[in-house]
Amino acid sequence: EGEGEGEGEGEGEGEGEGEGEEIPECLRFENLDPLPIVDMDTTESVITAPPAGIVSDINIEVDIDHADVRDLVLWLESPQGTVVFLATQFHSAGTALQGTVFDDEADFSIMLATPPYAGVFRPVDALSRYDGEGIAGRWKLMVYDARTGAEGVLNGWSMTFNDSCLESAEGEEGEGEGEGEGEGEGEGEGEGEGQAPGDAHSSDINGDHVISLSELLRVIQLYNSNGIHCDGTSEDGYGPGPGDTSCGPHASDYSPTDWRISLSELLRLIQFFNSGGYQACPDSEDGYCPSVVRGQARLARRLARLCQSPVNRRLTRCAG
Repeated sequence: EGEGEGEGEGEGEGEGEGEGEEIPECLRFENLDPLPIVDMDTTESVITAPPAGIVSDINIEVDIDHADVRDLVLWLESPQGTVVFLATQFHSAGTALQGTVFDDEADFSIMLATPPYAGVFRPVDALSRYDGEGIAGRWKLMVYDARTGAEGVLNGWSMTFNDSCLESAEGEEGEGEGEGEGEGEGEGEGEGEGQAPGDAHSSDINGDHVISLSELLRVIQLYNSNGIHCDGTSEDGYGPGPGDTSCGPHASDYSPTDWRISLSELLRLIQFFNSGGYQACPDSEDGYCPSVVRGQARLARRLARLCQSPVNRRLTRCAG
């Protein structure tokens, strides 16, 4: 994976004297080193945040120039390995994301936004998934260019934690289209103790009932190709673009089954990715639902990592 990678230092502001490290009043950290965005590749930019307590809120601002931002998929990875998708594909063509802020409290979803994408928008996934994790460590912004023919530059990005730095507004509320939620959040739940191999989702290439990041990116590629077809030579049995439809449909192609992956169908798979696993649910629309048991195990592992830090052992959730 020929990644471009850059690393930035945090610029938390604030002064204090006394014993131990003072947590800055302004928990804003940035990386302004430009990196190229190349077709069919992932650009990785890193911000190393200093020890600054626990996350209770996080907002992300990005600055990108690109010939067609509809090609782009953006996600954030925390030092603990938690992944949150900011945008999976932009609703309308545009050539820049300048002053684009992702904030759970925004009125409009980024999926309903229109160019020039300046303002504050809700991301595809909730940034609140980071609540309770430590701020310190390497935070990675990943930008994947899912199509060929247009490239660009990640000019920089920043993170603001815990509603600090309020004196510097992070942008006006963004403008969007339509009145609905762009989140596609299905609520199907179920319980079970594992599935037979035949119950695996088409995107679950290794059949472990967990959607990995690489498996999700593969389906994003199919989504961006405006069609799918049967391809017995590929790892998952499908290929991007129109073609042979003599095999069974992809499990993410269900509403309707038209040999295309729609946005709502893609968001359903992202839900499985975020839940830590999935299981067969014959009564659901697509035949699957998030695995509650696997999701709880994932949260338990994350909490265990968090509580390993001496700084965090005082937390109530880590006591006992």
